[in-house]
This record gives sequence, C-alpha cells and structure tokens, in this order.
Amino acid sequence: MPSEPHIPEAMLAELQDNLGTVQTLLSVLGFLILDPLVSAEGEEGSRKVLHCRGKDAEATGEYTEDGLVVHSSSKARLKAVPSITDSVERKRENLQEVSLSEEGVLEKEDGTLLFRQNHAFGSPSAAAGVVLGRSSNGWRDWTDGEGRTLDEIERS
Repeated sequence: MPSEPHIPEAMLAELQDNLGTVQTLLSVLGFLILDPLVSAEGEEGSRKVLHCRGKDAEATGEYTEDGLVVHSSSKARLKAVPSITDSVERKRENLQEVSLSEEGVLEKEDGTLLFRQNHAFGSPSAAAGVVLGRSSNGWRDWTDGEGRTLDEIERS
C-alpha cells in the first residue's frame, strides 16, 4: 500500500493560511462556496433548527457564524409584496436563474418557490426577506421550536 506523501509542516501551514485568506475574500464578496453548508438534519444535532413562516411560506434553517443557511425543501412565497426592496427582489430573481452549468436554487412548484438545495445567506434578514417575499427583520422572523426569536437565542 503506497504511503501518503509527506508535506512539510511549514508548507502545510502556509497553504492553510492561503486557503483561509481566499475563503475570507470570497465570503466578503458574497460567495460562500468554500463554506460547508449544514445538512437539513443539522450537524450531529449541534445547531438549533429555526423556522420562518408567513403567507405561503414555510422554511427551516440554521444560524451559523457566517449567516443563515436555509434548508432544501423549504418553501418561499412566490409573489413578493409590491413594497419589496430592490435588493431582496434581485436576490430572489438571482436564486431562480438557471445557468448552463447548474440549476437555480429556487424553483417554482405548487404556487411557491421551493429551495432545491441548502443555501447560505449572509444575514438572517436576507434569508427571511427571500422566504417571505418582503423586507424582513430576520432576527425577529426566525424562531425556534419554542417560539423564541433568533435575537433572543443569539443576542441575550
């Protein structure tokens, strides 16, 4: 059986540092591609499952240090309210777009928008805005199974 190649510790530390820098830069730009997404069941039950509910919307997610991950199979409101902000509307549109290389995150199904995969948002409010189809305070609109808001859970 072949042995694993030996990488000097100094080189490994430098590679890990470079990866951390790239990950930070991508996160700042809104690309969370190197951040692992939690599964719908949670990572070994370590995080609380949160809920965001509204008219024609019912989503679950988990709060992480990088923002909020909405679970696949969550349902978002199909039609946004007329007063929706441009940034939230653009985000909803971008998540529905299909490129040549991959399908959109949101797909129209049975009068709602269905999350086809887990998706990380930079903030709880951005996640709630997309789910509810309106401007939202995600710290208030995401709640746990006991009805406590994300603000109560994380900030108190």
